[in-house]
Amino acid sequence: MNAALSPSGPTMSKAGSQSQTSSGRRGIFAGVFFFVWGFDTFAFADFLWRTQLYGLKYGILIMHAMLFAMISLMFCYALYGYIALREQPQDTGQPATAAGDPGLLPRTALLFPVCDEDIARVAAGVRVTHDSLKRAGCLEAFDFFLLSDSRDPARCCQEETAWFILAQTCGDFDRIHYRHRIRNTGMKSGNISDFLEQWGAAYRYMVIFDADSIVTGSALLELVRRMERDPKAGIIQTHTTIVRAETLMGRLEQFMGRLCGGLLSAGVRYRNPGDGYYYGHNAIVRVSAFMENCRLPRLPWREPLGGQIYSHDVVEAALMRRAGFEVNIADDIEGSYEESPATLPDSVRRHRRWCQGNMQNFWLLFSRDLPRPSRLHLLRGILTYMNSVLWLSYLIISTLVVVQFVHSHLSLVTAAGFAPFNHLSLKVHGAILFALLLLLLLSPVVLSLLALAANPGRRRAFGGLGRAAAGSAFTILVFAALSPLLMMWFSAIIVSLFRGRSGGWAGQNRAPNQRLSFSDAARSHGWITAIGAIWSALAYAVSPSFFRWMLPILTPLVLSIPVSMLLSSPAVGLWLRKHKILLAPEETRPPTEVSALDEVVTHFNERLNRAGKSPVAFTLVDPYAHALHLAMLARQDQAAGKNETDIAAISREILAHGIAGIARKDLQAVLASPEACDALHRDIWQSDTAALAPEWRHLLAAYSSTQFPGLLWRNGEHTSVPCDRPTTS
Repeated sequence: MNAALSPSGPTMSKAGSQSQTSSGRRGIFAGVFFFVWGFDTFAFADFLWRTQLYGLKYGILIMHAMLFAMISLMFCYALYGYIALREQPQDTGQPATAAGDPGLLPRTALLFPVCDEDIARVAAGVRVTHDSLKRAGCLEAFDFFLLSDSRDPARCCQEETAWFILAQTCGDFDRIHYRHRIRNTGMKSGNISDFLEQWGAAYRYMVIFDADSIVTGSALLELVRRMERDPKAGIIQTHTTIVRAETLMGRLEQFMGRLCGGLLSAGVRYRNPGDGYYYGHNAIVRVSAFMENCRLPRLPWREPLGGQIYSHDVVEAALMRRAGFEVNIADDIEGSYEESPATLPDSVRRHRRWCQGNMQNFWLLFSRDLPRPSRLHLLRGILTYMNSVLWLSYLIISTLVVVQFVHSHLSLVTAAGFAPFNHLSLKVHGAILFALLLLLLLSPVVLSLLALAANPGRRRAFGGLGRAAAGSAFTILVFAALSPLLMMWFSAIIVSLFRGRSGGWAGQNRAPNQRLSFSDAARSHGWITAIGAIWSALAYAVSPSFFRWMLPILTPLVLSIPVSMLLSSPAVGLWLRKHKILLAPEETRPPTEVSALDEVVTHFNERLNRAGKSPVAFTLVDPYAHALHLAMLARQDQAAGKNETDIAAISREILAHGIAGIARKDLQAVLASPEACDALHRDIWQSDTAALAPEWRHLLAAYSSTQFPGLLWRNGEHTSVPCDRPTTS
């Protein structure tokens, strides 16, 4: 272990005191958890006993105990979060300006890994973060890296242009860099590892962003300061806040995440000081510790349940803890933002990748030397998705139990129980169990509202306690209807994973105003509607009373298509915002960085749209875009799998027929070859236009027009590309 991590003198005394405090908190946490979970399991077992515990009912009892363990765990974290929030100073719900002179800060790399993303949104996030650091007076300590793993040739060409526009408008070619990997092994973790192998030694810290992340300058400055003050800190994870949501689903997640997310993060931090979680983005990482200890293993078996690790973040946090470094949660730092999917199918596509990663982590539960809290984080991630299968199995077995009882033609005879509930009627006994379930499920919301009531600044930022409470009630009702749909989706994902179908790793649709059409909803949810209709008919045929009990589950399944369409409606989201429903602090008092984002995104889209419908064709024709692309290829390896003869044949096909009919891999091979790109550019300009494809003739004719703007024109004049290589690669 690093010498800096070996405490002595007063430091050792302080560490010992903190260790005792942590042990005490963990002990109380475990006691509360086992009391709540044990009480419910005992009471439910007694309920089943009173109606004869036999056969399939043993399966119901086991599944209920497993499901309630997760509910009890969330209750305990919410309770600890409430205690933690009451102990820390009150905040206004808005990012504060970092006080004091930044002084001499260590060099920190800001990494923006992208893979076929909307590059205008990514570049806009870099721009507002750059400007925020400039306002904070600490820009000199930070470098920006756009690290591309994109496979779509059009996206790659757009990324090069977006980098140039970004560095040009910021006036910072020396600080903003772009690199595209031709061989993108290892997905996102491999992308970051590739950066570290080449440039990691130049930086003490790195902050990893997602494609839709924003972190304010004051928040970045505070993260660096905390790392400097604590040499044991390996990772500090911020609590991210969802912003810019426009659809109903997005606004619900934005509101509930802002209200309850901080409470649960504070609970994890309060219960596990130094043993927090890591999301893989919006976090600062100690580079040397990460490079030495966080190289990911390859899992046994094959994908999707083995091979390359998908949920790299939780594994990297566990490896960091195993090396003796802390993983801390900075839930008190404001100014860390992200966005959420606008529609349910987009959200499910993202969860598919997360689900695959968490299922893979089963192998790591048995790894040597992993700390117990890290194993618990791995287990919690697994159960987050496996609980959907347990819940679905619970409901199916319950249906079978009812069918079995109805076909037996026996009367229900209530027996005496073995618990103090035996003097209660069966209905009262069931009502007590149901009330306990509701109490624990609603505890994060109730405790968050209580914490909000005690904080005047945050209360005003939410539009008042009354609006926050009304929004919470509305959100709970919608999420209750949404839960059966997610149960079906997650169960289907897990079944497909065990059948060997991998979710892959591709770009996401992050547009905040994306609308779901009826045809798309029918393709996504038609099978859920069919299952819901069949299940409803079966339940009613068996027992009308059982059917009524199942209505809260069956109704959302049958109505899954209109429910999903309603959730993805920007019009409903706009109406709610207009009437100040589901308000979040970032809407009542928008941060500068979030307010500026829309205008910056529009600026980048306008500049990028000058390339026309085919960014690849424009890159091959436009002299400035062509020179920029060649500069990017200066130190890249040649494309694998294509020899010079193959590339020459593809080039002739491109000249004769244009870009449209060329396979993606063939375009990638041509764009990765400086010689092929240069020859194509020369041939397009020098060949007889009659021999060229219409696409090239159209572009060449456009250059003869005085109205043609050109890709890199600015204010009516050309902006030349620097002669020297413009980026680190």
